[in-house]
Amino acid sequence: MRIGVILVLVLLGAVRHAHSQSAEVNSTDAALPGCVETLGTSAAQGFGAGYCVGMVRVILNTASMWNSCPPANVTPALAVRVVVAYVNQNANRMHESFEVLAVEAIRDAWPCK
Repeated sequence: MRIGVILVLVLLGAVRHAHSQSAEVNSTDAALPGCVETLGTSAAQGFGAGYCVGMVRVILNTASMWNSCPPANVTPALAVRVVVAYVNQNANRMHESFEVLAVEAIRDAWPCK
């Protein structure tokens, strides 16, 4: 478990470092277009879509760390839909970290009982 936590922190740090040119790149406002892009029907998806799906996959794979218990059959696509819906309901928080809001969305959708 400790190695998993370290791996998640390293991954998040690497993503943040790769995008360090902009202070707002980790904001939900910057990440949401990529998430919405994954919901479309077009097969061509850019970096933003990959970032969104990658973050959601990491959160799903480490859900127990966030007190979330998604069913085993939850797909990243469904989780992205949950995140987009949550963000739309909390539009006043678009300036906040995408990772924080995504964790909250997944935890709210699938809390541990």
